[in-house]
Amino acid sequence: MFYDLLKERPLPKPIHWAIENCNVSNAIRVDTAQRFKGLEAAIVYLWGADDFDSERDKELLYVTITRAKSRMLLVGELQGCQSVIEQTK
Repeated sequence: MFYDLLKERPLPKPIHWAIENCNVSNAIRVDTAQRFKGLEAAIVYLWGADDFDSERDKELLYVTITRAKSRMLLVGELQGCQSVIEQTK
């Protein structure tokens, strides 16, 4: 569902979406946290911060957060984002 929403959003040329596809030039890579394990990016958006469960997703959250070399941006409802921030302290 998230992928389809992003595909509808145009990006300035020559940039395009790279859905589950790495090593693509002029692209914003969109992938799941599970598939991104072992990789890194300058900026990582965590979309769906509301859906993380503090106990069930503890390792997945760690993997996601440590992928960002420079910035980590959370996208979600305020309460979900605050919960993610609290878990990282």
